[in-house]
Amino acid sequence: MKFIAITPDIKFSWESSSGGHPAFEYLSRVYMHETSPDFIICRNKNLNKNELDNLVTEIQDTLRRMGNFSVRLILNTNGNTIDYINEGPYEGFCPYGGGIHGFHLTSTDLFNIKKEDLALLKKSHYLYVDHNRDKGNSDVKCIFGASCHNEEELKRASELGVDYCLLSPIKSKYEGIPPLGWKKFKSLSEKTNIPIFPLGGLNFTDVKTAEKNNAAGIAGISLFNQSS
Repeated sequence: MKFIAITPDIKFSWESSSGGHPAFEYLSRVYMHETSPDFIICRNKNLNKNELDNLVTEIQDTLRRMGNFSVRLILNTNGNTIDYINEGPYEGFCPYGGGIHGFHLTSTDLFNIKKEDLALLKKSHYLYVDHNRDKGNSDVKCIFGASCHNEEELKRASELGVDYCLLSPIKSKYEGIPPLGWKKFKSLSEKTNIPIFPLGGLNFTDVKTAEKNNAAGIAGISLFNQSS
């Protein structure tokens, strides 16, 4: 089972009202848990693209200072996917310290981009920099994820060939969408070969239930953003 932590609405400012760094405060809570996330999706719908870029940089820097080089950092583009595509390919620099490992698409993104656009994102200068890129291989491994809420969105995600999907909401209502429940989650997840992660009102006591219902793991915002 894999675990995905999704950032709450932490700000990009370097210092919080308490005098600490918001990213450090959040990541400290995350790593208080016995179970650590395999992926962190950087998300904040209240930030514009530049602010979100600053937040990603802060999280990257904090992870390095903590000595954590194993977690994969995924950027939720907040629907700005086309902007990241239009910025062009890798040219020997990365705006984020260590680079990100992939992009997470919104459900709206799924119907606004083509498979060819994902190929362009694989050449993005935002991605993790390794020696192969310096040797001219700009098409590196990029993890693509997507947010889905129904069968139509899952089908579109499959057509695009993403690597994983977050399917929500499972236990709690989200923006007027009623909870799917485990039975519906299992039914939908069995219709695709993409690893599906349930999201919405989950905690670590749901791990066994998720596993029984064909989940690849569990994801959450509050999942890691609380005391253990």
